[in-house]
Amino acid sequence: MTDDEKKKKEIHDKVGALHLRLLDDEANYHDIIGHMAYYRKDNEHYSEDLLNALRDGLENHERYLNLQNALSPRCIKIVKRPEGEKYSAADTEGAYQIVFHFDDDSERIIHFSRKSEQLLYMLMVMCNFKNGYITEFLHKPKEEEFEDQTYEQYLEQYNHNVEVIGKLAKMVYPRSNVKGLLRDLDNDSGFTDILQKLRASLSKNLEKANQKEEKQWFFPLDRKYDNERNYQLQIAPANIILPNEMIDLISQLPDAKDYIDLIEGGTIADENDFIDGLISIAMEDGDTRSMNMLGDAYLNGWHRVADLQKAFHWFKMSAEAGDAHGLYMMGVFYGTGDCVEQDYKIAIQYFKKAAADEHDEALYWLGKFSMHGFGCKKDWKKALSYFTKASELGNAEAATEAGYLLSNGGYGLEKDEEDAFEYFLEAADLDHPEAMRYVIRAYREGIVEDEDDDLDYWISRSEDLDIPENNAQIGLMMYEDENYEEAVNYLFNAFQGGMFSVCPLLSTMHFKGEGVEVNPHLAMCFLRDGAKGGDETSMNRLKLLFPDEWARLEPEIKASVNYRELLLELVGALTPEGNQEYFLKLIDAYREKFMDNTYIQEINRQLSIHRPSTDDGGNGDGQRRIVVRHAPGKNVGYEIVVVLANGTEVVVNSINDNSLMIYLLAIICSYKSGYTSDMAKSADCQPVIADLYKRVIPNAKDSEARYFIENFLDPDSRNNYYKQYSYRATQAITKAVGVNDEPTYYQFDSKVLKNRKVVRRMLIDIHHIELPSELMELAQVMPDAMDILYQSEKQEVME
Repeated sequence: MTDDEKKKKEIHDKVGALHLRLLDDEANYHDIIGHMAYYRKDNEHYSEDLLNALRDGLENHERYLNLQNALSPRCIKIVKRPEGEKYSAADTEGAYQIVFHFDDDSERIIHFSRKSEQLLYMLMVMCNFKNGYITEFLHKPKEEEFEDQTYEQYLEQYNHNVEVIGKLAKMVYPRSNVKGLLRDLDNDSGFTDILQKLRASLSKNLEKANQKEEKQWFFPLDRKYDNERNYQLQIAPANIILPNEMIDLISQLPDAKDYIDLIEGGTIADENDFIDGLISIAMEDGDTRSMNMLGDAYLNGWHRVADLQKAFHWFKMSAEAGDAHGLYMMGVFYGTGDCVEQDYKIAIQYFKKAAADEHDEALYWLGKFSMHGFGCKKDWKKALSYFTKASELGNAEAATEAGYLLSNGGYGLEKDEEDAFEYFLEAADLDHPEAMRYVIRAYREGIVEDEDDDLDYWISRSEDLDIPENNAQIGLMMYEDENYEEAVNYLFNAFQGGMFSVCPLLSTMHFKGEGVEVNPHLAMCFLRDGAKGGDETSMNRLKLLFPDEWARLEPEIKASVNYRELLLELVGALTPEGNQEYFLKLIDAYREKFMDNTYIQEINRQLSIHRPSTDDGGNGDGQRRIVVRHAPGKNVGYEIVVVLANGTEVVVNSINDNSLMIYLLAIICSYKSGYTSDMAKSADCQPVIADLYKRVIPNAKDSEARYFIENFLDPDSRNNYYKQYSYRATQAITKAVGVNDEPTYYQFDSKVLKNRKVVRRMLIDIHHIELPSELMELAQVMPDAMDILYQSEKQEVME
């Protein structure tokens, strides 16, 4: 076999192995391909940007799972300052410094603005060895909050935590009174404010080091566990370097999950004890169930970091003991080429041994191998036999495949619509969406007789699943029956789920007013979205009905279609030579992390936010904008829309009136260097803010505007509402942006000035902020933030 033939065989085998995993999960796979295909092309470097996004997604996800973290130079170091180096009691760093080591082997000492920030970050770094840092660590308990003996347990744990973290604080700040620092870290005290300042300090340090792309690895990640806040770093413990004296303290820190368990009053088995117990039972008793549980734990990262080699080890032991699930999993490993050299014939041997013990998944995959000709000749008659046996054991996928084979016929199997329907009906009864669509179509088209209103029954069951393809099918049926109002709801749900083929019909309905009010603009929008999504009918109608819009979008749409065709070729193993390396990496990574949806999210996130090489002169802002517009029909006068780097428009919901006001102030004041909370005390600003308040909240009284200014904008007010509602605004933005972009671009950026005065402004450029004319007028008459600070401090302010 020549080298060229070997290369082609390698590609064929890898794509075949990928398809084995994808056949049960086509939605996720199509999600990736969809992002690749519809990724916004706006310069000649599209291919380069796309492949870079894929590369970053692969690398980031692998590091996130700690699979390659130890190989990456990225790490966090806490180092003792040199002996003899003098520092004062006011020195923020104290006796230790935090150093970031980046992927390019550069390093930077991280400077925080307050001691409590550095102490909190050190704690988060150390607690990463124990599942992260819980905000409840330093919350002083009140007896009325607890029942029975829980309070005594909590109080004992709290006192222990204060002692241990007090040792750390005294170690870092030997010349300081540490009681105030510990009080700041109570989540009912200054924790939220300290955390916000910590993140701002990290942002500045990374920006100064030209390492903004490294941000996610060094920022604390906010997780929830039993509704409690758990802050973790994405960087692995293997990439954290601590002095020995701090390592000794780690053993005294409580485990995050155990601590939450203590607060909740429930019981959670210690994960280490759980795994160690399984290992003991598996080794001493030869228990195959324990072996399989260990294999699943390492395969999926349950209770342990995902480790394919260890998963393979335990499944192999189970298989050698004759266990059906172990034998099946060995077939999977040989079929996909994970941990072993890929060999379909060996995979078939393992599947057959498991199938002999009535393992339904093994029977299903034997059917798949025969159906597609993996390691054997294509034989649909034999595949049907395997699918039939698996379906008898309750496997919905197998029943669906059996229906598919019989409804099409071929490769030694005769077509039989009647038997096909019975298999589809069996799978539909197990809520298989594809089978359900076939059953609905069969009753609708009279392939089988509808005796007892079966069609209505299956439409109702399908509606509960909320599957885009099913919604499109039902919407089309409703339209044919002239039930337009129901039709438009189903079709719109299908469109939101990514079914661009329904766009022409939705456009027609808005043109004619079928089930909706006549709206030519929306009709054009549906055709535009459908065209961007690659729907040919939408393209043709957009070209015919809206030639100006088509002329504007034609280059982008044609490029999108061309690249979609290219990517479909990738899926078919017709990869262009220059892209083979990255595509094979994509396949390998997907095979290894098939069960982990965070991989899908990371790839999609990278494809969504990766900035084109030449866009905006290479500054990375992409198409990001903040748009403030009127919100008719709502209780407030305006709504905020963020336009993401990929061009997607997202309305910021879940934001209350007070948070909206604070966010709008930061936006309009970005034209004047930002908003400082001292503006609430300025006689020049208060009328402008009051005017804004009455525009945002129609029919508001003057007294309500004054109350807002005095209580919600002044950080010195006893209620401290400003921190609370500015934080809620930040949370609303984060929720709106999701994983599709970096939320920090649309949030407040804190710039610390003299005497710890802070100016809030938007990180996004003011040229990318769109305001209605009346709000622009307010922005123009608003005093400059720096002037207000100068007046309040009576001193020069550092620029």
